Amino acid sequence: MFTKTSLRGTHLKRLRSKTKFSQQEIADMLGLDRNTCTNWENETTDIKSQYIRS
Repeated sequence: MFTKTSLRGTHLKRLRSKTKFSQQEIADMLGLDRNTCTNWENETTDIKSQYIRS
């Protein structure tokens, strides 16, 4: 996962783009709906702490 201090939606989008993963692939890895990843990247909703390593 990612560290709490370094992850915001915009960071997630940049990291995902660098690794060439689609939103659906990230969602599948985390057991989430693709819309959740979209909302995180657009900073519509916050990334839940259970998905972030401290």
